[in-house]
Amino acid sequence: MADVLDELGLGEAKRLGATYLHCDVANSKDLKATVTAVAGEFGHVDTLMNNAAISISCDFLEISKADYDRVMHTDLKVSFPMLQAHARW
Repeated sequence: MADVLDELGLGEAKRLGATYLHCDVANSKDLKATVTAVAGEFGHVDTLMNNAAISISCDFLEISKADYDRVMHTDLKVSFPMLQAHARW
């Protein structure tokens, strides 16, 4: 299990009996480090679940282009490099 919200992530990982890693999916170095750590610990990756997402809570007409781009980047674009990184293993 990986996330940027370490306190919540660690708690959920403990509850589920899972391993937790800090990973900002918008950061390519974090992606590579996460894949390397998982492959190093388990030898391979059987399943990848991409479910990273953020939201901006404001009126639709008030959302800035920068906020919109950040949401689209995190919610849609970062799944592709994560898939590529895992496929390389």
